[in-house]
Amino acid sequence: VMLGGVYETLGLAKLAAAVYRGVLSERCNFVFDVMVRLINLGETPAEVMRLYRRESIREPDIRRGEPQENQDGTRRGTLRRALVPAYSLPQWLYPFTEGLHLMKKHRFSNGAAVFQKLETLYGDNLPLLEYVAVNDVYSDNLASARKTFQRILRLDPDYISSMDTYGSVLKKLSLIPELRQLSRRLMRTASHRRESWSTASILHAAVQPKQYQAVVALVDKALSLDPTYWFGYVQKGWVLLRQGMNVEALGCFRRALQISDNVFAYTGVVRAKLARNENAAATDVANACFKKYSLSPIALALLGNCLSRFPEGHEKAAILYRNALKLDKHSIDAIAGITELLVVEEKFDEVVEILEKHLEYGRHMDLLHTRLAEVYHLSNHQAKALEHYNAALSINPNLEVAKEGLEVLLKDADEEDTMDN
Repeated sequence: VMLGGVYETLGLAKLAAAVYRGVLSERCNFVFDVMVRLINLGETPAEVMRLYRRESIREPDIRRGEPQENQDGTRRGTLRRALVPAYSLPQWLYPFTEGLHLMKKHRFSNGAAVFQKLETLYGDNLPLLEYVAVNDVYSDNLASARKTFQRILRLDPDYISSMDTYGSVLKKLSLIPELRQLSRRLMRTASHRRESWSTASILHAAVQPKQYQAVVALVDKALSLDPTYWFGYVQKGWVLLRQGMNVEALGCFRRALQISDNVFAYTGVVRAKLARNENAAATDVANACFKKYSLSPIALALLGNCLSRFPEGHEKAAILYRNALKLDKHSIDAIAGITELLVVEEKFDEVVEILEKHLEYGRHMDLLHTRLAEVYHLSNHQAKALEHYNAALSINPNLEVAKEGLEVLLKDADEEDTMDN
C-alpha cells in the first residue's frame, strides 16, 4: 500500500493500480482502503469486485515434496481461481464501490441516490456518511453537506477525514464563527494531519483574504504532510490566480491534475489559461475534460465557457449549457453561462425569467440574487438591482462579487444625482 502511494505521488497511476490489485488478491486488512484507491484511479466496481472475489491457490513446490494433487484428486497446476461464496461479501460493498465510481465520473446526482440508499441501512457508518457529505459538496448541495458533517461530528467529535471539505462548506455559507471553531478543534487534536492546516488556510482566506502569502504558507504545510493532496494544489492555484500569478497557478492546477484526474483540476487549468488569454489552448483542455466526463454538468459548462469566447461558438455553448441543466438543474456554472450569452444579446427579460425560475429551487440563492442585480443594473432598473444586491448580502455578507456590484451601483446612482443637480 505504501509503494502504491509512492507511485501515485509520482503520477505513475498504472504502476500504483498494479500494486493495489496485488493487495486485493492477498485479502488483507487494507482491502477497503485499496478498493477506494483503485476506484479513484479509474477501476470499475465490477473489476474491483472480481479481484476481491478471486481466490488464489499456490503452485505446489515439488522441490519441497509438496503434493501435486488436491485432496479431492484434482491436479494442482497453474493458479486456480475460485469465487468466494456470495454470503461472505458484505452486502454494502458493491453499491459502495458503485457510488465511488459515480463520484469519480462526476455523476454526483446518481452517486447521491446510491449513497442515500446505503445511508438508510447503515446510517451510523462514519466513512459512508463522509462520502455522502463530500458528494453533496461536489454537487453544490451545501446545506445538506453541512447537516451530514454535523451528524458525523455528533457521532465522533474527533473525526478528521474530509473536515477541510467541511471547512470549505462553512466558508461558502459565510459561517465564519463555526469555521473558526472547527479550525481550532482540528489544530488542537490533529496538527499532524493535512486537514487541520488546510482548514486553517480556508479560515485565513475568509477572514484575511488580502494576506494571500499566509494562506499559501498554510496550504504548503498541508502539502508537506501529504504530497498527494490534490485539493491542496487546487486551493493554492485559486489563491495565486486571484493575485494575477497565472503561471504559478497553472503549475499548481497541473500538479493537481497529475495526482488526480478530475473536473475540478481541469477547471483550474482552463481558468489559468483563459486568464493568460490562451483561449484556444483552454478550449483544447476543456474539450479533453468533456470527452472524459461527458455526463458531468461541470465539464459541459466548462467547455461552454471556452466556446462562448468565440462569436462562432455561441450556439454550441448555449447547447452545452442547456444539456448541463438537463443533467443538473442547479448547475450554477451553466446558469451563469447561458445568462451571460443572453445578456450579450440584450435579452434581459429572458435572463430575469431564467434566474427567477431558479430562485424557486432554493439553491445558490446569494449568487442568483447577485446575477439578477447585475442584470437589472444593466437594464437601468436601479431600485430592483439594489433590492437583489441587499438580498444576496443578507444571505452571504462576505460575497465579494455582491459587495463590488453594490458599490458600483451606488457610485453610479451618486453620479446620476450629481448630473441631475
